[in-house]
Amino acid sequence: MMDALLQSQRPLGTIVHIGAGHCTELEAYQLAGAERIVLVEPNPEAINVLRRKAVGQLHIDVLPFAITAGEAGDAHLHLLSVPGLSSLARPTGLFALYPAIRVVEQLSVDTLSIQQLLDQSPLPDNKRNWLIIDAPGLESQLVSALAGLSALHRFGTVLVCCGRDEHYELAAPADNVLGALESQGYAPQWMPAAQQDPDRPCYYLYRDPVRLENAWLRQTSEETRHSLEYAEQELNSARKEIQTLQQELSELRKWHAKAEILENEQRCLRASIEQKDAELAAARSDVAVALRLQSLREADLKDLQQRYAELREAKLERDDLLAQVTQRLDLAAEYLHQLKGQGMDEQLRETLEGAPAPIKLADGAASKRKPSK
Repeated sequence: MMDALLQSQRPLGTIVHIGAGHCTELEAYQLAGAERIVLVEPNPEAINVLRRKAVGQLHIDVLPFAITAGEAGDAHLHLLSVPGLSSLARPTGLFALYPAIRVVEQLSVDTLSIQQLLDQSPLPDNKRNWLIIDAPGLESQLVSALAGLSALHRFGTVLVCCGRDEHYELAAPADNVLGALESQGYAPQWMPAAQQDPDRPCYYLYRDPVRLENAWLRQTSEETRHSLEYAEQELNSARKEIQTLQQELSELRKWHAKAEILENEQRCLRASIEQKDAELAAARSDVAVALRLQSLREADLKDLQQRYAELREAKLERDDLLAQVTQRLDLAAEYLHQLKGQGMDEQLRETLEGAPAPIKLADGAASKRKPSK
């Protein structure tokens, strides 16, 4: 069956066989005209067999490594009494399926990453390349790693041997592995049951351009859906942000209106302050004038008080003189009356002629101003 499959895939490019074991298929690979054959095997005993088969065959590469989905390094190979079931993964459910099987030893082996394997395996784009995965318990991890590197599409055919159930730690059943390959555009074609291990069959899948296109469309549709959902989320977030910004803008407008009111009030207060300052300056000027006037009034008052005192003193002096004159006039009048009564006019005249002249006020006192009332 393998021969027919290989012949139908001509022209063949590179065949990469992970977990080649003794590679009983090597002759079929060569007869099909494969340009290059890469055999990967970590079991030292099987490596020696492969190297003997590859002697003189320059197109055959034997890589003494185990392939891992992680980083390269070293790992432990669980070597079982059935070598074809040996694995880097710890066997668990395998013992229930094969009660007689046992772990012979644990070997420390070197590992290569998927990327390193691809770097050492030339894969021509114009020919059909084959990938054969016979790594018990690691099938799902290797397929996922190849899909993550976008490297599966470089293989036109994938042959994977995988248990129907989970026989190894962290392994995935065959349905999961096939589903992962189908999602990458591969169409399955079952081999006849008579030629298969019923518990761990090998599945042949070929790269179907239509299925690949459908897978791409599904992936694109899914990505578009996610993009639309993300865009919708972004739109909703933008709408919420716009609402928030509108609310903030409304608040800012309110604060702006308040600021304008405060600014107007500030201008009014500034004008009022300027007016008060002007009034204060005028008041200060008026106070200065008033103080000067008051000083002048006080000086005038003192002058008036001094003059009043002088005038009063002069008046008192005049009143004294007037009283003296009045007294003398009264005496003279009385004396004259007596003379009239006695008919002695001549004697009166002589008396009057001998009387002293009237007292005149001094010129300085007469020139004094009258005191203000």
